[in-house]
Amino acid sequence: MEVSQDIKSRAEAFRREFLFGLTSATEVVAWADSVITAEEEPDISIIELAMAGNRGAAEIVHLLAAIPGEPSDGMVRHLVFCRMRDVLRAQPDRLRRLGSIFLSLASERFAPTEDAVNEMYALEDRLELARGGIFGDLEEIRRDTQAFLDRVTLPSPALESAERVGRFAPSRVRR
Repeated sequence: MEVSQDIKSRAEAFRREFLFGLTSATEVVAWADSVITAEEEPDISIIELAMAGNRGAAEIVHLLAAIPGEPSDGMVRHLVFCRMRDVLRAQPDRLRRLGSIFLSLASERFAPTEDAVNEMYALEDRLELARGGIFGDLEEIRRDTQAFLDRVTLPSPALESAERVGRFAPSRVRR
């Protein structure tokens, strides 16, 4: 059975989120379970992922990568940035972790736009200066980071369409 691009895109987004510590094995397995429930004939790779709850992180990353198909780069970016937005809203104390994630993603040019890459570098620089007690206010940087993430995660018509047909659930962060 062929895996849809929406499912592969969600799997790739989960893989990246998992590597950055933005999601858990429990959430990944729950998503795989929901795909199995929604699909008439789910791919074996999704079934294997659904049974991976007690496996190590490296195995879960491998299983997510092993889901066949080609992801939509735009959708993957959108989902990852939505996850970061949701994490910062639910857990403002994770701002410092987002700085290192921004640096990593910006160095890969993994951002919605070229301007966003530059803004990610700038936000990470501001965080480093504030962390070192040199310059800046962490609360102001948190507000600016939240505004940036809100701006770059404006609703995507392609994403809304995929959600309507139930191909994957948008990222959720527990409070």
